This record gives sequence, C-alpha cells and structure tokens, in this order.
Amino acid sequence: MRKIALFSALLVCIASIFFYCKSDSSSSMPSGNKVIVRLSGEPDKLNPLTTEDANALQLMNYIFPTLLDYDVQTLELVPVLAKSRPTVATIDTGKLKGGMAYTYEIRDEAVWDNGSPVTGHDFAFTVKAILHPKSGANNWRSGLDFINDIVVDVANPKKFTILSSKKYFLAESKTGTMPLLPAYNYDTEGVLKTVSVADLAKADTAKLTPALIQFANNLQNPKFSREKGGVVGAGAYALEEWKTGERVVLKKKANWWGDKLASQNAYFMALPDELHFRPVKDEAAATTLLKSGQFDVMNRVNAKDFLEMQKNDTFKTMYQFAAPPSYSLAHMGFNCKSPLLSDKKTRRAIAHLVDIPTIIAKMMRGFAEPYAGPFLPYRTYYNKDLKNIEFDVEKAKTLLAEAGWKNTNSDSTVDKSIGGKTTELVLRFTFGSNNGVAKNIGLMLQESAAKAGVKIELVAVDPSAYLGMLKKRDFDLFINNLGFSAELDDPKELWASSSNTPDGGNRFQFENKAADALIEQIRTESDEAKRADLFKKFQALVYDEQPAVFLFTTKERIAIKQRFDVPMNSNPRRLYWLGQFKLKN
Repeated sequence: MRKIALFSALLVCIASIFFYCKSDSSSSMPSGNKVIVRLSGEPDKLNPLTTEDANALQLMNYIFPTLLDYDVQTLELVPVLAKSRPTVATIDTGKLKGGMAYTYEIRDEAVWDNGSPVTGHDFAFTVKAILHPKSGANNWRSGLDFINDIVVDVANPKKFTILSSKKYFLAESKTGTMPLLPAYNYDTEGVLKTVSVADLAKADTAKLTPALIQFANNLQNPKFSREKGGVVGAGAYALEEWKTGERVVLKKKANWWGDKLASQNAYFMALPDELHFRPVKDEAAATTLLKSGQFDVMNRVNAKDFLEMQKNDTFKTMYQFAAPPSYSLAHMGFNCKSPLLSDKKTRRAIAHLVDIPTIIAKMMRGFAEPYAGPFLPYRTYYNKDLKNIEFDVEKAKTLLAEAGWKNTNSDSTVDKSIGGKTTELVLRFTFGSNNGVAKNIGLMLQESAAKAGVKIELVAVDPSAYLGMLKKRDFDLFINNLGFSAELDDPKELWASSSNTPDGGNRFQFENKAADALIEQIRTESDEAKRADLFKKFQALVYDEQPAVFLFTTKERIAIKQRFDVPMNSNPRRLYWLGQFKLKN
C-alpha cells in the first residue's frame, strides 16, 4: 500500500508539470514583464463583497482599490482612492446628536473603466449592497453596522459624509479599507438608489421587495465573479482570462489613472504588464513546479523543502527567500453546540491532548510560535498573563472524569449518558484534504487522544467544499488558519453570539453573554488604555471557555525569482506587493 501511495504521489507531480507545460507552452516558464504566482487552490469568485476565499482575496487587491490602505512599511493608514484620511467631527444637533461624522473626498483622477468618475454615490451603493440582508456580504456587514446614513455633497459628488449615532473605534479603518464597486456595473437598474442605508440595515428579509430580491440574485451572477468585463474595479489591473484549473490572468490597464501617482505610495505602483495566478492544490506538485522554475512567487513553501532549497546553490541563484512573521493564526476549533463538546472541561481536556511544541518543531520546522489566543501575540493589547495549554494526557483524563466521562462498557473509549443515551466520546476532526499539516496534527491528536479514551475520526474535505462544511457547522473539531491585517481586532466578527449564523464568522458556535457585553464595550470605547484592559478581560474569558485550541502563529516561507527587484515590506499582509516587482534586466 505504501508503494502505491508513493507512486500515486509521483504521478500527481509528473502530471502537474506535464499539464502546465502542455496547456500553456507560451507562459509555462516565467519570462517577460509578467509575474506568475502559485495559489494553493482555485479562487471561488472575484466578488470582493461575497468571497471569504484567501486565494480570491490575493487577486482582488489589484482590481479593487480602497479609500485608504495600510502603508506597506509604516502600517499607517494612507490615502489611495481618497485625497486624504477623513475629517472626523462630533454631531451636535438632530436625531444623531452625540454621534460621529466622517467626511471623505475621492481623488479627482479616480475613474472607472468606462471613464466615469468614482464618487460618493459608488461608496453609498457599496455600503447598501453590503447591508442588504440577502447580498451574501456577511464578511463585511458586522464592520459597517454602525452607519446610519451617507450624505453625498450635491455640489461635489466626490465628497461625502458618513453619519453614525454612536462611536466605533474602527470606523475609519472599516470604511477606508472597504472595496468600492461601480454602481453603473453592478446595479444597472438603480435599485439601491431607491432605498436608504438605514432601511437596508434593519430590513426584514421576509419583507424585501421583488426588486431588492432580484438585485441580490443578480449580485451572485457569475458575470460579476468570473467574467472579463463583468468584474470591474478602479484598480490598475482587470480580469483578462480565467481558465479553471489552470490560471487566472490580470492585465494592466492602458493609461490607468493611478500611474501618475506612483510616487505617493506602493498601491499606485503597477510595474508588471500581467499577473498570472496558477492554482495548484497539491503541495508536493507545487514544490516540484517551484523547483523547476515555473513560479515567480510561491508563499508557504513546505517547511522542509524551504530549508533544503536555501542550502542548494542552484536554488539560491534562482530564488530569493524570506521568512518574516505573518499575521495569521492557526487554531483547532470546537463545535461548542455539539452535545459532546458543550462542557468547557471536555474542551480543555482535548486541548491538553494537543502537543503544540512537537507540532511546531517537527511539522513546522520552527517556522511558527505558540500563542494563547485569540489575538495576535504582536498586538499591544495581547494578554501576556495567559499561558499556553500544556500537553498533558493525565490532566486530560482527570478533566474528562470531572466532566462525567467514564468507561462504563469496558471498551477503549470513555462514554457518558447524554439525553438518556450512553454516548461514546468519538469526535470528527475535519480538515482540508490539501492541508498536510492539518492531517498530521489530526494523526498526532488521534494517537494521544486514544490514551485518554477519546476516539478521533479524521475527515478530509475537498478544499472547494471546506467553507461550505464550516457554514453548516458539520464538524466536532476543525482546523483553520485566519489571516489578519494591521487593523485592530473587532471581536464581534468571530466571537459574538450574533455572528453564529451560517455566513457569520463564529464557526465555533460560541455564545456567551458576558463575552457579548465585553465585545460591545470594546467597540465603543475610545480610550486606548481602557480598551486594552477590556481586550485583556475578553481574552481571559475566551481562554477559560476554551472554544478553540490556539495552535501557533506562522512565519511566512516565501520564494521569489531573482529576476525581479522586490522590496520586502513591513506590513505582514503586504509582505510583497506585486505592483512593485521590477525586472532587473
């Protein structure tokens, strides 16, 4: 069986190389002023409002610019579509008295692909599309729920003011880093013009008009997600080609309006003529392609191969390597609503069965660091008093017994009565089938858990179906890796009870009234020191409840072709900006 498995893996690698060379002989080897980037999987769609796919987000950075973005070096918010950061004022009169007003003005140069100007009406349209309860833009909605209205200047449509009845500490960041869509392309009938922001924010899905329902259906149309001419943004690049399983090509726009602003910041730099993104799910196949020189850029190179390539003179001549800290957190989540895992002592017992130091040393080859969660350890408000959960099988056994788990039927698994029925502690460990590290973590947990009388069943899910599985909450345990930005954390998105919906970010089904109260306090506290204290209290509560096992924060493992001059940036989410790739010759 082992020989067959090895032979099959070899065939995958060979087939991948043959397939890429044959299907695209003109571009299989990087050449000319284009950059070829490996993706770990097929992007789901190129709609920035509705996707949660990391591969898709990589592409959309170059299609859909934002009003502001975090500078690639200083991590400070800098203007992109906007002329400057917004002016902020307290509202002194009217129904929103005591609230806040944020005024932006969009650059005069900024235009859409049809030549029409980017205006405040496009911003208002995008916010309405996000707040529409049937649009599928759940990833953005919780961050914009503080908005009561948007007023566009009649004399200057590029100027607009966002009005809110309350203070929200991330208001500038959430509005500034939201992608803008052109209303002329995504709402040809002008449906959202007839509805206010406030009405959409509180809309009852059962009472939506036929026109609003049709708008939401149209937004899901593949035209706006996959087709050339349908995916429209104000960025330097446009979708040129999408050949499923082979490549997604973005082409530089002729006479792009931002070219004249290239000296202002990196987001206006667009040096390559084309950006080619190639999905290769299989890690071994991707590594083989990298070693044969068929990628200009590959991130998260297998740790073992990454170390070995840096010792090889041929690969050192071919690639430059970097391993900076990332802004990503790996965790093993619990389904807290599962009858098997509803008791926090059971969850803590499972946490004691995960050997994180060994995972970091052997699987990650040292390219990771432990954290106690649920925030990045680099944050100033990270609670350093929390200690990493130790690997301790005996402690796990004690906690399981305290939670009522005993071996009453002399088999190898502990059990207890749930709903009047004897139930064995058998947990489904679910992971993406292309995630070798996750599989190995599952195998290690399976071995240690058996010593405590817990049976772990590994469930490999195709990457294309993994997100759907998470939305259905069809798991007991799941592995996930979350990416963060320089933006401060809003715990509502991942941890609030209100986010425990099919499309919400609370995959853990963690519902806790005390946590919800702390989240609301964090969101409205303007004093930095007081907010930091609230953050630490929230972390201590989550730590105690154990809705997840916080595994590690990774170091990136990046290989970039030596044929480019590439500045490595300080911004962990913009370690390299493809627009800055300059050919050496």
